[in-house]
Amino acid sequence: MPSRAFWAACLRILAAALGVFLFVRFLLPVLLPFLIGFLLSQLAEPAVRLLQARGRLPRGAAAAVTMSALFLLLSLLLGLLLRV
Repeated sequence: MPSRAFWAACLRILAAALGVFLFVRFLLPVLLPFLIGFLLSQLAEPAVRLLQARGRLPRGAAAAVTMSALFLLLSLLLGLLLRV
């Protein structure tokens, strides 16, 4: 017969799996736009710093130029992939 520690570990794994399932099922659709925005901001940060340092642009202008370029690039990529 398996020990008490084995069943406790199984219960913890089951609880963690249930927690992940509930997170994905209910919270991810609400949090996904924020997660995508965070990811885009982290990807654009090096370019913003470069424009700020070498281009001598204010941070807001550097962020606007970087995000505009990023959205243009993504739009062109989607346009080429989907061929609308």
